[in-house]
Amino acid sequence: MSYRFPVDAHERVVKDLWMDIVEGKSGLWDGIGEDKKECIRGEFSFTEVVLSADLMSSLFGPFSDPLITPRP
Repeated sequence: MSYRFPVDAHERVVKDLWMDIVEGKSGLWDGIGEDKKECIRGEFSFTEVVLSADLMSSLFGPFSDPLITPRP
């Protein structure tokens, strides 16, 4: 599976495309077995949490939630 987001797309469009992939709604999942899809989606979901935690930490300081520990 190989995909690149459109270079000239608005940031909101790219975010929506990403969330469709993470949530399993994208047509990119067509033809991928459910077991593989859920395994890959798990990794994408984890990546989304880490990226969100890093962004929030850089904007508002470290989280106090021990389950979401931003990288230094």
